[in-house]
Amino acid sequence: MRLVSFQRAGASRLGVERAEQIVDVNRAIQLSLAVPDAVSDRVLRAAEQAMPSSLDRALSLRPAERTAALQSALRLADELAAAHGEDWAYHHYLLVERERVLLRAPVAEDCKVFAIALNYATHAAEAEAKPPEFPILFMKPTSTLRGDGATVQIPSVTHRIDYEGEILVVIGERCRSVEREDALSFIAGYCLANDVSARDWQRRTTQMMIGKAFDGFCPMGPALVTADEAGPYDDLEFTTSVNGEHRQSGRASDMIFDIPHLVSYVSQVVTLEPGDAIVTGTPGGIGAALRPSRWLRAGDVVEVASPQLGTLRTLIR
Repeated sequence: MRLVSFQRAGASRLGVERAEQIVDVNRAIQLSLAVPDAVSDRVLRAAEQAMPSSLDRALSLRPAERTAALQSALRLADELAAAHGEDWAYHHYLLVERERVLLRAPVAEDCKVFAIALNYATHAAEAEAKPPEFPILFMKPTSTLRGDGATVQIPSVTHRIDYEGEILVVIGERCRSVEREDALSFIAGYCLANDVSARDWQRRTTQMMIGKAFDGFCPMGPALVTADEAGPYDDLEFTTSVNGEHRQSGRASDMIFDIPHLVSYVSQVVTLEPGDAIVTGTPGGIGAALRPSRWLRAGDVVEVASPQLGTLRTLIR
């Protein structure tokens, strides 16, 4: 499944993306229990218990319970749409047009976001750095999080803004001290990320986080693609382009530290909660390494695209 978090009427809603449509799975339960224009508080509570209305709460369910609830809600949605027609489904917010809603980051709103530096040999080479012996970690504040189609503003204090296309792992079950061979079972799914970086601030000290912590500097999405739909983790691949010009190509199998290793490694130190994220590193091709360096400018469009995970589009203002 392709799970999205979208905004409607000021609230965050959980949807399942199908082509250009989003199915509001909690709304499917509501409509199956009540007349559409007379949804009571009792019905709202019952629907919330059967299928949470937000991605946050859905991720708090145990994986098997979450999958069963989503499948049941989708069956109800299909039955309702078949019985009443697609126009009815749109009118009653069972179906939503993807292009008409604001997509949010498909992670928990209070999540921990870990990012990995120098995790591709090609990026280590262009940075003139030795491949690390252990994963290099830093954290992105939740204020950096944005969804697909978001606009990132260039801060007034810097004009050396760069892109970093990456694969992002979303945790699906609470875990601690996970063995590498068990790590995949704790992953809910994957999406794409752009680790936007202010290179001048990043290089002020040996601690790189400050250059990656500006508001809006971690667009991610477009959807949380569940692990079963995404396929083998080491087959995941992506490209990064700026205004249609190819800049990066990455494949999970080329990582220095692979995805199971990263989940296990982080979990030795921190308890990982459902909805936490690990941004797994960028390959070679960043703007800073080009000659001359090519920084992002107002009006640029950055796209991180994957055959398995979709396309994450970010506008620079």
